[in-house]
Amino acid sequence: MPSPGVSSPGAGQSAGNGERAPLRNTTAVFMGSEGLRTTEFEPTSYDATLVITIKDCHSIKAQQHLGFGLHVARMMAALLLLWSLITIQVYLLGQIKIFVASPAVRSIRKVYDQFERHMYNGQVKESDYGFALGIGGPHGIFFDPMAFQSFPDKGTICQIPFSQYNYIAIILFIWSLTVVGELKSAVNQAWWVANLEKCPLEQALMPAGEDGQMVWGLPTCMKIFIIVVLVLPRILIASILCWLGCRWLSATLDFQEVLINGVALEFVIRLNELLFESLMSSVNKREIAEIKMSLPPGVFDKPNVWSFFGTFMWGVVAFAWVTLYLNKIQMVLPGYQWDIREVCNPWISERYSFWRL
Repeated sequence: MPSPGVSSPGAGQSAGNGERAPLRNTTAVFMGSEGLRTTEFEPTSYDATLVITIKDCHSIKAQQHLGFGLHVARMMAALLLLWSLITIQVYLLGQIKIFVASPAVRSIRKVYDQFERHMYNGQVKESDYGFALGIGGPHGIFFDPMAFQSFPDKGTICQIPFSQYNYIAIILFIWSLTVVGELKSAVNQAWWVANLEKCPLEQALMPAGEDGQMVWGLPTCMKIFIIVVLVLPRILIASILCWLGCRWLSATLDFQEVLINGVALEFVIRLNELLFESLMSSVNKREIAEIKMSLPPGVFDKPNVWSFFGTFMWGVVAFAWVTLYLNKIQMVLPGYQWDIREVCNPWISERYSFWRL
């Protein structure tokens, strides 16, 4: 490893064959080995496929280590594992939408329709979504709170999640934070790839520590491949899952089931780690652990407000999403008039209490 003040072939000296080696490569190698900070890849199927693809393409280009066929086979196996994960997640999203979320939405719309017709004494207007809405809302002249005493299905209507705004908001916020963690990893990965040095593939890896290596640069074509094939599907799946999970949880007609369903949804996100732990070989896991990602110069070099508190913005994003979803864009009960909570409060207090066994 060249040291400051020590000449080397890449530092402008003769490389031994009469040619003058470029200065840029050696400077970058020196910066990467001594000046750049590194961080570890995550133990997930996405990061594993990224590392294996980079390492095997680098080895093929540099004609190192294993034979060409074995490198290609390992890359194909990693990509197959990743796209099996993506296929399973997409399939599950579709099945959850068909068999879980849609029936739940139909059920909540049916009971809300009955509530509106009863509480407004038939003075309703038909929505475009298969249920009625009381004319004038809870502050209008047609809304009759006393009619709730004769409503036959109090136990169902009062357990609509929208009747307890704070409860469903917290559940959706926790669920959104789970998905935001996945989005954060994908966005950080895209940012890292985009900000890597541009270099030939055979120079993508350099020594880091005693036995490890780090990725310090990639050619443009490899950056595009990684972002399109590895990063964008991850962002898309996480975004759809966030919306679908919020829709299902908002349509669950039971306070207890809302919490249980939130836990159940998490397994779709955790498939990423599950497939890595169960199907990735120990050799690949070891190699992935030995390879680090280099951070571009200047990143985290100086402590500042953003480096300490920047990640809190993801919490702000989750909070903003939940607020927007519940108040503006939820399509479980479009046009919901927030007219259940007040009439249900006595019924809820009678059956649910912190101090009641």
